[in-house]
Amino acid sequence: MRLHCLMIVGFNKFANQVFILAREINVSHFGFMKRGAIKSTFKFVARESFVRFKRGEKNTIKHEGHFCHVKIHENGEIGCYAFTDGEYPVRVIYNCI
Repeated sequence: MRLHCLMIVGFNKFANQVFILAREINVSHFGFMKRGAIKSTFKFVARESFVRFKRGEKNTIKHEGHFCHVKIHENGEIGCYAFTDGEYPVRVIYNCI
């Protein structure tokens, strides 16, 4: 039961660009050579998937035994991402984000 990353993402309507406002990543349990790739994957998923979600919705994406939980604010400009393993309780993570 691990929380790998919490990330707050914003969207600039004028530049049509997604940017990361804040993030906290814990990849200490992954191998040293994989840590950079995992951090890049978290960043890529957040930037590419933000515009595909609807406002005010909670979404969960499964990828290779890990989950990405997403909640987009009603205004559509701010979103929160949580990357967890398969054992992390969904109810707990949505209360967090």
